Amino acid sequence: MQFNIATNQTFFKTYDSINSIIIGYKDLKPYYILLKFENDSFGEKTKHFDLTFEGDLWLLKKAYPSIEVLDLQSDVFNSNVGLGIEKIQRIKSITIERKKLQITLFNNTISSDTRHHLTENVWAFPATYIAGTKVLERNLSSISSPMPSKNDVDSVFLFKVKISKKGDVEEVEPVQGDKSSYSKVLQKKLSEKNTNYFSDGSPKWKAAIRYNVSRPMNSILKIYIKRSHDGQITIKIPTVLRNWTGN
Repeated sequence: MQFNIATNQTFFKTYDSINSIIIGYKDLKPYYILLKFENDSFGEKTKHFDLTFEGDLWLLKKAYPSIEVLDLQSDVFNSNVGLGIEKIQRIKSITIERKKLQITLFNNTISSDTRHHLTENVWAFPATYIAGTKVLERNLSSISSPMPSKNDVDSVFLFKVKISKKGDVEEVEPVQGDKSSYSKVLQKKLSEKNTNYFSDGSPKWKAAIRYNVSRPMNSILKIYIKRSHDGQITIKIPTVLRNWTGN
């Protein structure tokens, strides 16, 4: 269904190389955003943001602060599209272009329980730290660094970690975050042998698993690290991957 409704005008004026915004919904809530850029010599370029992953949500707000995510339960949306509650509850995705939007619905024969478990373009399940992220948090918390003052805000860091299908960490790169000596120490700690391997030499990471194939694979994992004003470390990783780059 297509509607001649213009939204996100400030966003499109600011980022004129972006052709459209695709927002995926489950149970009336947005759970991913896909930005489609103008085609180049390599074909269509896209950027994916998993709204259920705190790292992607933080990166989206930082990189594209003017983006507007449509609220399916708002009076403004309901009055503009006039679909009725039954169809609104079946919205699968909305494609937003400069002067129009396209709404895709789940088939009315698909139950709400089934819709809840449907996934959109899941490529793989990400690599995981075998001992759990809490152990990794304690490992990173052991880094010696100056305690933040009471006036300091939380520090956020986002890294991309290249992990082989054997579970080996091959590269750690910062995506975005505070450019401080502490971030460099975090990067070094994430790269260290003691962080990534047990004493017998086996990897502490379990490789990403290809969706519907159950085969280990090379991948790039985003690791979101938040250091609170009291020095505590919190780590988040995504629950799914949309492509091997982690985007």
